[in-house]
Amino acid sequence: IVFSSSEYLGQAHARSYFDAFNYDLKNNRPLELAEIFKPEAKYLEKISAFCLQNLRKRPAQNGFDFAKDLWTESIKPDKSNFQDWCLVKNGLLIIFNPEQVAPYSVEPPFVLIPFAELEDIAAPDGVLMQMSKKVNK
Repeated sequence: IVFSSSEYLGQAHARSYFDAFNYDLKNNRPLELAEIFKPEAKYLEKISAFCLQNLRKRPAQNGFDFAKDLWTESIKPDKSNFQDWCLVKNGLLIIFNPEQVAPYSVEPPFVLIPFAELEDIAAPDGVLMQMSKKVNK
């Protein structure tokens, strides 16, 4: 589930943000990003590299050039940079909040990583691999 929230604090624009909540219904508990990958997998590095490459290819928006001006600190392979994510029909959706990787004037970028990009590091019996198999049928 992805929640979209906003608040108005008297500034020029409201502050909006997203919160993703991933839940393992089978085991009745929250699902962590690390759990969908093999224990030794360098999943943050792979996600980071994919997101960086994807975002840098985007066209300029409101004077912001993704190829040159992207705020790369928030894309480095650190768990705190990838807190909002969800598994969708075609892959892993990474959600960047407003002002996380670009100024507020740019629409909050989401990055969809296709399952095929992650299969080599996915936990064999994990939910990511299960969803990937459904897509590939």
